[in-house]
Amino acid sequence: MIKRRIHNPYSFAWGLTPGGAALDLTGRELRLFMASPLDAVEITGFQVEGNVISWTWAGADQKYLGKYDAVLVEVREAGPVTIDTQAAIELVAHSWEETELPADVIELTTAVSVIPGPPGRGIQGVTFDEEGHMTITFTDGETWTSENSFIGPKGRPGNPGADSTVPGPPGPAGGLLYPTFEVDAAMHLQMSDNDAAVEDRFELDADGHLNVNI
Repeated sequence: MIKRRIHNPYSFAWGLTPGGAALDLTGRELRLFMASPLDAVEITGFQVEGNVISWTWAGADQKYLGKYDAVLVEVREAGPVTIDTQAAIELVAHSWEETELPADVIELTTAVSVIPGPPGRGIQGVTFDEEGHMTITFTDGETWTSENSFIGPKGRPGNPGADSTVPGPPGPAGGLLYPTFEVDAAMHLQMSDNDAAVEDRFELDADGHLNVNI
């Protein structure tokens, strides 16, 4: 940084070329400051030509020693925005502290700017319709909808499962349906049953005894 003795007028020419491209300052509402940790002096009467802003810092406006930055601010509807900050000069107390005398105008060049970029584009939400098409809503209000559905085709029916080899629970305990007997008018003993299988298990012997075949 150039060192110059305090209380002398100094002229500056600041060319703004952020990203290597000239930044046109024409027609902008600008404010210019010479700022240090102890002081901030607003410069009036500056000139703008294309991307170059030039001014003279009067000796009477230099109050403190130290390093000063040139700060360029643009006044916008949303409020002031710092376009750029550039190290400009260091004010010293004695002539013997000065660096080699420059040309009449101290030239400043900005290659990297702190100009705020446009707002980023984020995702606000993602939704799916009944047909499976996805819609993305961005923070800037724009939307995007997929052409294809995100619902895949239905699969074929699966193969039948194997038969179980596990035996089922036991059934209720079985019983024996005993026949009923009656004596008809001729005094003959008649037997009737509710199960055909029972008929083969009962018989009457010659003595009139009922026998059960187990």
